[in-house]
Formats: sequence, structure tokens, C-alpha cells
Amino acid sequence: MRTHPRRFAPIFIALAIAGCTCTAAFAADRSGASGATLRIAPSSDKARVGMRALPLRTSMTGAKEVWVSDDALLTEADLADASAAADCQIGPERHGAAVNLSFSPSGAARMEAWSRKNVGAMLAVVVDGRVLANANVMSPLGGKFGLCLPDASLAEAQSIAAELHGTGR
Repeated sequence: MRTHPRRFAPIFIALAIAGCTCTAAFAADRSGASGATLRIAPSSDKARVGMRALPLRTSMTGAKEVWVSDDALLTEADLADASAAADCQIGPERHGAAVNLSFSPSGAARMEAWSRKNVGAMLAVVVDGRVLANANVMSPLGGKFGLCLPDASLAEAQSIAAELHGTGR
């Protein structure tokens, strides 16, 4: 299988830093409907009106849940592509496997507009009711995210990408 580096705006469990390089190792065909629910929404580490507590996949801070807005910015309907990567590199460090998400032009425009107005706010990526990543928005985001999944195997990242493509169930 051929691999090639892709550049994605990173969303890392506790922070977002420009310049994540994720090496793609798997890409599923996006011809079918998503088999998983995907929500990208504003979030908080504290209870807030209009938000509900959801479990975190893993946390660098020891948190078990995060509060996520009921109003999603993007959903699986906005997903254009999902792929898995063997590793995610932020700066000089590698951080486990990754799931790379690309969104439609309209979804990318919504994310860019929201993130431009909300630098410093928290944003959660939720798949099937579980928060995969919860990060502070450090700069305006576009239509591609590299989700670094600390301690995740490539098989787990491939499974998530396949579920999002509707090929994993």
C-alpha cells in the first residue's frame, strides 16, 4: 500500500497546533452513506446551558467527559473523505495514529467562519456519541482536520475511518 504525507490542521486532545503531518495509510471509499454519526461542535470542560456531557476517548488531563453543544457545526452529511494514518506528528513529536477528515466546500466555509470568530474556544469531534478529540481552536480552521489519537493503533484509526464511510458495519 502506498503512503503519502498529507497536511491537515490538527485537532489534538488538549491543543491545536498548525502544521500536523499525518502519514496516510488507509482511505475508504466515500461512495456510500456514513455508517457512524459525526458531530463537530463547540465544547467546554464545564457544564453549560445547551450542552450535554459526553465521554472522552482518552484525555491527557485525566478528564472522563466533556460538555458538547447540542448544535453541531458539521455532521457526517458534510464529510467528503476520511482516512487513517499510522502516525500523527505535531512539531518534532509523534502522537499515535490519526484519523484525517475532509469536508465539503460548504462545511469548510462554515468551519472557517465559526473558527475565525471563536479563536480560543473549545471544539469537540464526536463519533457515535464519544468524543475523539476536544481542543482549543488556536487559529481559523478550514475543511481538513488531522485528529491525533494518543495511544491508538492504526487498526483503531482504520476502524473509525471505515465507520465514517459506512464500510465498517
